[in-house]
Amino acid sequence: MASIFGYGTYIPKSKIKIKDMAASWNMPISDVEKSTGIAEKSFAAEDEDLLTMSFESAKAAISSLQDKENIDIGGILIGLDTDIDKEMEISPALISALDLNNGILASDLGPSHKSATTSLILMEGLIDSGLIKSGLVVATGNLIGKEGEMSGYRGSSASSSFVISKSDDGIASILGFYSFNSDVKDEWSVKAGIKRLNFSSGRFGSQLGYANHISKAVLGLFGKLGLKASDFKHVIFSQANTPQMLNTAKQLGFAQDQLEANLILKNIGDSGSAAEMVALSNALESSEAGDLILLATYSQGFGSDAIAIKINRKPNPKKSISSMLEGGRYLNYFDYLKSRKAKIEW
Repeated sequence: MASIFGYGTYIPKSKIKIKDMAASWNMPISDVEKSTGIAEKSFAAEDEDLLTMSFESAKAAISSLQDKENIDIGGILIGLDTDIDKEMEISPALISALDLNNGILASDLGPSHKSATTSLILMEGLIDSGLIKSGLVVATGNLIGKEGEMSGYRGSSASSSFVISKSDDGIASILGFYSFNSDVKDEWSVKAGIKRLNFSSGRFGSQLGYANHISKAVLGLFGKLGLKASDFKHVIFSQANTPQMLNTAKQLGFAQDQLEANLILKNIGDSGSAAEMVALSNALESSEAGDLILLATYSQGFGSDAIAIKINRKPNPKKSISSMLEGGRYLNYFDYLKSRKAKIEW
């Protein structure tokens, strides 16, 4: 059984309060907070990108290992999500930056909101099959969104990495997964280059997309492993739309207190594939031996991954997720736009 032996997270220090963004658009802050559930967010500075954030979280994950000599990393999978053009493959550069063996497996998956959980599932399969002994899964995201719309308020940056190895004495064991995917087009062009229709932000995407796929992935996992909602201490769902997430969790029988680790994202924002993995790191830090964690992600298209994780021992991180949120450099909206090189469409 594959287990998590080490983990690390990087959250940029550049921040902006959502109320400052809303005021610039004469948008009632209550409407924005109700839709996004976000009070402030972190974002990559001008000298930060997917590679630098991935390096910071991966370095922290490797440094957190208690027994580095017995962890032989044989592969790196990066689950990324970005709405910015990616100029290069990250995984080969990360091998060099971390001074790892050049003869290992390396691949970038994405951009997709569930690319990190899919990377975790694939890495577990490689390890359980004996093809590699240990691996590094990196979740990294840098979303900007469209200014003036909810995606612009949510979009943030972060990275979280996990060292996986085959043993049941790691921090947490991966008990199993279930994926549910269907071919439903929520975005397409009427005529190439003329007009694009997008139904993902309305009831179509909410009910047929998010709620339907998350629910079927979670219920499929329950049936596969013989588990139920009350068995889990922490529940982490994709949280691009907080009311949507809370309603789906309630329909599946989860209580509010089971979602606490997930709600830390209100102070970080939606960093795509990295968001739920940051929340997973937060859940690991607030768990005890024997606790179960449910991780379920959703990506428009549509598809969901659901993973069950069991805590073997309480981790002792050098720096907690909550401590990473302390301080920071708050920018006004004008300086934020310059730093993010964001475009405003009127």
